[in-house]
Amino acid sequence: MIKNKINISMIIKLFICLILLIILTIFVVNKTFIKDNYKNIQIPRFSYFIKDKNQELELISIKSFKALKNYFNIENTKEFTLYTCNNHQLYFNMKYKYFIYDINIDNKGIYRRIKFKYSFEDNNKFCDNLK
Repeated sequence: MIKNKINISMIIKLFICLILLIILTIFVVNKTFIKDNYKNIQIPRFSYFIKDKNQELELISIKSFKALKNYFNIENTKEFTLYTCNNHQLYFNMKYKYFIYDINIDNKGIYRRIKFKYSFEDNNKFCDNLK
């Protein structure tokens, strides 16, 4: 009886350790979780990279909705300059020379989904191509 309890508890501990190891590996291998930039684009730390498709970056973050709103309150950030082009608000980062626009933060309960578009094109060329 005691031997069976030890075996069951060891199996449970081993299973939990295996799950934690898998989760840790996912976070370390991920491109953005422990970094604060991706392709020189400033992103919130502890954000999990989902996809980068057609210059649209999608992340999941464990930060609070309010903290993310403050992070993306670009008008208060000195690094960005606000441009208006074809009814879009574009934020240009002077240091790394990129635009971000169409920022969406969806509150999904325990995590937040962040989507925004970016471009490294020249200001005038980018504005002409924006629909």
